[in-house]
Amino acid sequence: MKLTRGKEIEALCKKIAEEYEGWEYSAKAFKNKELGHTVKTVSFLWTGSSASILAQPIVTLVNKRVEKVWKLTNKGAAWSQFLRVMRPGSEIHPHRIRIKDPEKDNAEGYIREVLDIGIQMLEDNWDFSSEENLLRNLPVDRFPELLKNDMGTRYCIARLLLGDFEYIEKFYNDEIITSGPKRKEDLEKIMAKVPEFKEMYDKKGILYI
Repeated sequence: MKLTRGKEIEALCKKIAEEYEGWEYSAKAFKNKELGHTVKTVSFLWTGSSASILAQPIVTLVNKRVEKVWKLTNKGAAWSQFLRVMRPGSEIHPHRIRIKDPEKDNAEGYIREVLDIGIQMLEDNWDFSSEENLLRNLPVDRFPELLKNDMGTRYCIARLLLGDFEYIEKFYNDEIITSGPKRKEDLEKIMAKVPEFKEMYDKKGILYI
């Protein structure tokens, strides 16, 4: 039986992942779980049919402590932070492609290039030297889009975990301006637990959850 384009790409990605120490390919994404507290991901967001498949790659990270508090919103899991992978030399155009023929469209070369760029983006923009350093230095100043929508809520959670209990209130009250909308209903659910979080912080200290 002939493989669909999606199955062909999946097999190719798994083969490529074997060459990258610490990385694996599952659920349509390259993942690195070596840190324990945070999963690094280069995701291609593959979509399409048996005839062709579209890639719109992003790099993401998922911090387990942030996501544990995020469950208070009653929303499904997603990314703590993500950035689009851009074409080499461009800060505007995503490095996307539609693959109709894996060989003619050089799918392997494209996947390797995006994976290399993605891994470098992760290392260049996030501090993985410790979990505290990671959460304390999330690159929201360089990338204001990381404060939009659900990611903004998650950033507030990161600040809570560091003992900064005023940030979420300032964020909610629009003392902190963002380039996109805020999820105020979600923020309210988390703010209701702040007194409890403060007690936990006083007992356990930083990264108390």
